[in-house]
Amino acid sequence: MKFTKTVKILGIIFLTFCVVAAQDDDLSLEEEDENQDEPRLESRVIGGRPTNLYPHIVSLQRNKQHYCAGSIINPSWIVTSAFCKMGGVEALAGQKNIRARDSRLAQRRKISLFIGHEDYDSNAEQSADDIALAKVDTPFTFNNIRLVSIVDLPVETTYPTGNAYVAGWGQYSTRNNRDSPILRHAMVPIHSVATCGILWSNSNYTLTNVCAGHLSGIGSVCTTDAGGPLMAIRTQRPLSFTLVGTVSWTQAQCGQSGKPGVYTLVSYYLDWIKTKIQENSA
Repeated sequence: MKFTKTVKILGIIFLTFCVVAAQDDDLSLEEEDENQDEPRLESRVIGGRPTNLYPHIVSLQRNKQHYCAGSIINPSWIVTSAFCKMGGVEALAGQKNIRARDSRLAQRRKISLFIGHEDYDSNAEQSADDIALAKVDTPFTFNNIRLVSIVDLPVETTYPTGNAYVAGWGQYSTRNNRDSPILRHAMVPIHSVATCGILWSNSNYTLTNVCAGHLSGIGSVCTTDAGGPLMAIRTQRPLSFTLVGTVSWTQAQCGQSGKPGVYTLVSYYLDWIKTKIQENSA
């Protein structure tokens, strides 16, 4: 079976949750109900619904241009993809529309230290160990408004099951390849180790990965916004999430059936995350 190479052009990759059956490409940018308890997937919307549900997500930017995403795990540290390593990077948190002027409540921080996994191969298109930590120069501030907060890490090395949620600022129209200035989300099913191994048998898929997405192509990740989160619901009231994966790679062709997105399995790297934070905390 012939596979299309992963798209990695100019270090910028976008997250798309492609709904193949969709017929309308233009999306209204309506606000999400902030009192909503559980994310909902709009079946006719490419890219998912605008959302405020994920205050831990940050936009990684260079020269104010979004190129990757990440997740805040404590006031000073972000989990992202090793592929996202660049100089002169800032993290923007608490900003739903990343093309608008920074809001009064948004928080922009410089990345002072970027630690990619030692075994990540930057020359490979589908490398294992695609995980990194980014330290901000000034800790994020958390308050009751909850525009900025942390996401929980898994408590042990386990493989997730059931449904999960993905979110990002990536492409939302398959017809004109536009990326979204608004944070959007979608729900995707997580597949078993055996299923993922079969679906990605001719790739570099390993047991340090998890794959998620509808096999029909509905809600699938197209070209990915590296470092973005794959999240499982931890509690319903108040709504909270566990970070089970970070976006790593996928097929280049949007919505291809039988090719769910591939994520780095965060629980496999818990010891690495803990060790690196301890070694690099003042």
